Amino acid sequence: AAIPAGEMAQWRFRLIPGEDTNVSRPYFLEADRQGEIYRWPRDPWRWAAPGNPPRIRGAVTVRFHGAMSFQVFQTAVFKGVDKATGEFVKPVLVVPALSVSLDPDGLLWPANATEPREFTVRVENLALDGARGSVSLDLPRGWTAEPREYAVELTEPGAEAAYPFRVTPSADLEPGEHTVGAVVRTEEREEYREGFALVDYPHVPRSALFSSATARVSVVSVDVDPDLKVGYIMGSGDLGADVLEQMGLVVERLGPERVRAGDYRGFDLMVLGIRAYETRPDLVAANDQLLDFARDGGTLIVQYNKYEFPRGNFAPYPVEMSRPHDRVSDETVPVTILDPAHPAFSVPNRITPSDFQGWAQERGLYFLREWDERYTPLLEMADPGEEPKRGGLLLAPLGEGLYVYTGLAFFRQFPEGVPGAYRLFANLVSLRGSGGEPQ
Repeated sequence: AAIPAGEMAQWRFRLIPGEDTNVSRPYFLEADRQGEIYRWPRDPWRWAAPGNPPRIRGAVTVRFHGAMSFQVFQTAVFKGVDKATGEFVKPVLVVPALSVSLDPDGLLWPANATEPREFTVRVENLALDGARGSVSLDLPRGWTAEPREYAVELTEPGAEAAYPFRVTPSADLEPGEHTVGAVVRTEEREEYREGFALVDYPHVPRSALFSSATARVSVVSVDVDPDLKVGYIMGSGDLGADVLEQMGLVVERLGPERVRAGDYRGFDLMVLGIRAYETRPDLVAANDQLLDFARDGGTLIVQYNKYEFPRGNFAPYPVEMSRPHDRVSDETVPVTILDPAHPAFSVPNRITPSDFQGWAQERGLYFLREWDERYTPLLEMADPGEEPKRGGLLLAPLGEGLYVYTGLAFFRQFPEGVPGAYRLFANLVSLRGSGGEPQ
């Protein structure tokens, strides 16, 4: 084309990725990890790079009268304008036409429970021309889903829908780990089995984090009294309340208004989530009422808290933590049960050293270092080369009730489906009375 002096010409092209184009998955996640170790790609030039190279790079060749020519290379980016911060530039990502996720992505299923559980598949369309097909579940042999499938019709970009399924296990349900997966099959015979979330912050390049649309189902031989009424005060985030509900208990998550009111009648026990005294000022204000709840016959279970816990005198009797705090980082070290006959290890589930096998990341953290003689330590463990630690699980009678502090890392075990952690947690919530015996 001829471009007059002082004028600008512009050409537009529409780029369509081929069917075999790989999505913008971080290169260190292209292959499954070997344990906790990433597997490098075959291309050495990508090893230890901070991220993926630019996905789309264009070359423009300019020729003058068929003689002189030169090339301009440019990486494809998206440019936009934010009214508050001005112009911004973000990388272009290649993503699947459909994003599929499954909720929940992990589930405790007691081996003696045969009633259906609900799974929800969420599908988001990102294709300009829409998507039509069906969504169903991939189930272990002998398991069934109601309905078997749904028709999917998402015609607009950004449209999404949720599809609930009721899943029933096989009649001969055995303890172990099972997988439930979601799949969307389109009219073009394409299958989608994963979803993604955008990691998009001003200080890092935008990227897509992919996850498979699967759920880990841990079938565990675990018993608990289904009539227990549990009050749960969430801290900085853990799955304790969800796990108790999956055991069949009635759990109420208490908000700030209910906590400050200090009336916990109707509950058999109260459970505090991790670091609750750090994140819940309402809990700090209502701590005396919680202790009174235990004195009146309730059970109060406090999961790990940081240094503000002993500093604030929130426990009924004096306790201390070391700085740095005591923890057991090796998840494979032996655990000694100091009193195997104690109800914490015998009712309703018999806890043995085998229940401490397969733990993830660590045994526990923020153990107590010193405590009043009215506390009874129940476990002993230590990292290699260190002195034994007994501050990971302690009980103390409090009036007619019971007070429990535990630094055991339940919050790490529940997402990994560790059977022994479920069973021990079920025993702790079953403790009753000043002696710990279930009533």
